[in-house]
Amino acid sequence: MPVTPADLLRRTGLRATGTRLAVYGVLDDARGEGRHLTAADVAAGARRRTDGISTQAVYDCLEALIRAGLVRQIEPAGRPALYETRVGDNHHHLVCRECGTTVDVDCTHGSAPCLAPGDDHGFVVDEAEVVFWGRCAACAARGAVAGPTGPRPPRGPRGAVVPDGAAPALFAPDAPGAEPPALPTAVPATVPAAVAARPHSHH
Repeated sequence: MPVTPADLLRRTGLRATGTRLAVYGVLDDARGEGRHLTAADVAAGARRRTDGISTQAVYDCLEALIRAGLVRQIEPAGRPALYETRVGDNHHHLVCRECGTTVDVDCTHGSAPCLAPGDDHGFVVDEAEVVFWGRCAACAARGAVAGPTGPRPPRGPRGAVVPDGAAPALFAPDAPGAEPPALPTAVPATVPAAVAARPHSHH
């Protein structure tokens, strides 16, 4: 007989509440689709299964499931934490710098910890968490150049960031040998002949 999520929860000493089953079910479905979910993703999915689940309840469930060893949390630098139900095999992750796509990859060298530090300083190492960074196939094919936080802002001649909608300055007064741009020569206003010849009216 297949093991159900409720069985897994009970085996770890957790009660199989509706909220926990909803949270675990959302994450387990995502694993089957090769996806990693943020807490917001989990909350949205759990609410589609069970009405009235609060955001705090989702965080509490995630924490309990992590402590029980049923869920793993990964934290790619500069990005929201991600959650998954693939646990116990010390696998690693590929993360796209452009779109954030995250993919599981098997342990680099066999079983955990699979990598050993040059000096363990007396630690008993039992796990190595490795994140490989790069661009996914789709972003590489598009030739994407934006960084993790979006397109780079335009910059002026001395590297200053140019505000949105403004053109980069062409003259930097403190640049060595810089000369201010020439101003246009003033042209005296001319008075149309018809106006100049018009007699003045006397009031």
